[in-house]
Amino acid sequence: LIFSSIILGICSAENIENVKKLGIRTILYFVLTTFAAVSIGIALALWIAPGKSMTAIVTPAENSKIPLAAGIPSLDKYPELFMSFFPKNPALSITQGEMLNVIVFSFLIGIAILSASKEISKPILEILNSVFQISMKIVNWAMALTPFAVFGLMTKAVASIGAELLLTLGIYMGTVLLGLVCVLGMYSLILVFFAGRNPIRFFQKIASLQLLAFSTSSSAAVMPVSIQTATQNLGVKKNIAEFIIPIGATVNMDGTALYQAVAAVFLAQYYGIELGIGQLVFLLFSTVGASIGTPSTPG
Repeated sequence: LIFSSIILGICSAENIENVKKLGIRTILYFVLTTFAAVSIGIALALWIAPGKSMTAIVTPAENSKIPLAAGIPSLDKYPELFMSFFPKNPALSITQGEMLNVIVFSFLIGIAILSASKEISKPILEILNSVFQISMKIVNWAMALTPFAVFGLMTKAVASIGAELLLTLGIYMGTVLLGLVCVLGMYSLILVFFAGRNPIRFFQKIASLQLLAFSTSSSAAVMPVSIQTATQNLGVKKNIAEFIIPIGATVNMDGTALYQAVAAVFLAQYYGIELGIGQLVFLLFSTVGASIGTPSTPG
């Protein structure tokens, strides 16, 4: 799904010049908003400290101090880290779900197809479109089972962990929800100052889409509806919507990024690990990368 959607999104730009023009702005926006979401998550987790509330109901043996497994990577490791984004075996990366490698490989294939003549690219795009439609059908089947799966997981969690511990985790969940509200406020400011739109009217126009996305917890599952809403309700050009939305559904998951940041700080507080400035900065960058590599379907 991710492989086909990214390639189709890039090819919808019609030519390399449009990819350059739209791509730079789009990637810059995606990266900046993700950094902002992670920063909000880290700040709220440090302020509310949900991990420290767990110590009241956990024995000292369970809440023992643990050493950091590794420090911040040295500078000579960063070239190796950068090269790890490029897949050595694309087929293996796809089957093993190595999302960052799949995304980078998909971008390269999309650019290559766009650079080829229409006679060469047309049959490939038709195959990829079929793969995308079939993948979406399977995702929709999976989404139909989601309520039952969530019910089963929650029942098992309450039975094995206990209601008291789950209530304590409510502080953690509240921190995440507060962060999401702050991110929503950030989007509203972007709409006002950069897009010149009324946030209330904007959110009214995408209300049904938001409800569907909330119920499925999947940006991939609502991708076709997102494109339809953008073109029909918001007046976005079809080629722009088809270029930005598939890529954004895969690499721009600010809510996921915020959740991962809060979870990391929560666990550090729970185990009594004091995070310094350097570690928080590394957490910021690593969480942004992790959110990009997170699948756009739940579970």
